[in-house]
Amino acid sequence: MAKYKVFLSHGSQDTHLVTTRVLPAIRAAGADTFLDEYRIAYGDDFRAIILRELEACNEIVVVLTATSMSRPWVCAEIGGSLVKCKFIVPMTHGVTEAAMAGAGVLSLVGTTNLLKLGARTLERFEAQLRLRVRNHARV
Repeated sequence: MAKYKVFLSHGSQDTHLVTTRVLPAIRAAGADTFLDEYRIAYGDDFRAIILRELEACNEIVVVLTATSMSRPWVCAEIGGSLVKCKFIVPMTHGVTEAAMAGAGVLSLVGTTNLLKLGARTLERFEAQLRLRVRNHARV
C-alpha cells in the first residue's frame, strides 16, 4: 500500500514558511509530501506533474497568505482537490476571512475549520494527521 501523501499548495514566496514550519509537522506525523520545489525540475511538464500528484495525494494542505491567494495555481489546486473529493486543510498565515472572501478563496475552502498557523495549531494538526496516517495504514 502506498504511504499517506500530503500535497502542499502554496505561493512560491511562501516557500520558507512552508519548508521550515509546515513540512516538518507533516513529516513528523509520518506522511509523505509533495512539494513542487523538491519534485519538479526545470524543463519538466509542471502542469502534468501537479495534476498527477493531486490525483495521488490523500489530502492537500493549502497555505493561504496574502501572496498565495493571488496565485492562479493555488486556486487551481484547491479546485482540483474539490473535484477529486480530497481532504483539504486550509492553513492561514497573516490573512483574515474577509481578505480570503475578497480573493474568492473562502468560498472554495469553507469556513468550518480554518487553521491559523501557529505553534499550538501545528501541534494539533500534526496529531490529527498522525491519526489519518495510522488509519490509512490499517486499510
